[in-house]
Amino acid sequence: MVSGSARRGKTPKLLFWSRDLLFSGGPIQGVVASSVLLGFLALLGVIVFAIQLRAGLVRPVGGWFWLLLSIATLLLTRGATVWVALAAVIVGLGIALWARRLGPERRVPLYVTTVAIITAVIALTVFARDFVFGLLGKSGDMTGRLETWHKVIDLAEQRPWFGWGWVSYWAPWVEPFKSLDQKAGLPVMSAHNAWLDVWLQLGIVGVLAFAPLVVLTMWRVWFRAVDPPRRGYGPALPYATSALWPYLVMIALIVQSLTESRLLIEGNWVLLILIAVKSRFDFQLPSLDAEPTKIPWRRVPIPHETRPVQIRKP
Repeated sequence: MVSGSARRGKTPKLLFWSRDLLFSGGPIQGVVASSVLLGFLALLGVIVFAIQLRAGLVRPVGGWFWLLLSIATLLLTRGATVWVALAAVIVGLGIALWARRLGPERRVPLYVTTVAIITAVIALTVFARDFVFGLLGKSGDMTGRLETWHKVIDLAEQRPWFGWGWVSYWAPWVEPFKSLDQKAGLPVMSAHNAWLDVWLQLGIVGVLAFAPLVVLTMWRVWFRAVDPPRRGYGPALPYATSALWPYLVMIALIVQSLTESRLLIEGNWVLLILIAVKSRFDFQLPSLDAEPTKIPWRRVPIPHETRPVQIRKP
């Protein structure tokens, strides 16, 4: 590990595993060597540990410890994308709770409000970009992302339907990636937008395969989160807090995909596929997302210890 003070004038900051900024307020990189990655892991921690605490699935002391640690890590990474994703998660949570209160038959005002919010956010981002990103401490070009996006679009338009071939992270030692873009003297390794990356590498055909995967997964986890849980054809059961976590995680993944390509690689790709497959399988079955019954583990019967029933002869 190289400290942030060693050879700072000669080595680009992006190559430092750690910049020794923990006691200076960050941004910190952690064991993953990236404030972007660490911040998103902290956001996932906030979602999961908050859900577990609210559902009573963990002990309060341990749950609050990990939740506060995740919040502290989130603050120290100081990532603009993560802050936007956190805001989207909070708004999404409020919309889901509103949908639960309204019930399945009275959600038209909710959908209208949601579309209005999304439209307003897009309009602000497009027409007041400098102001919006200035609030996050970023420039209007989103730290050079706009320039990268223009170059990616120009290259993708050369092979619009089938792309240049799938490489995951870019291979900056070969064309066309070698001369595509550089930041801080280093070659860029992704388009910093999952959707543009899919178009560049797999073309429109790839986008037409990728978009339904994301949209349908979001559609399934939304209804899983807001519809009353049932077992069979009986009456509805109490809502489960734990049914919210796939929906909130999908919001975070989608927001991150707009400024990062992490959705296509490593852990975020695994997480997307896990939620997609699990939600597709669960959608065919009666809902089991009922609030768990809190029974001390010592009172749970163990099958092999169950005593046989004795029948007395008359």
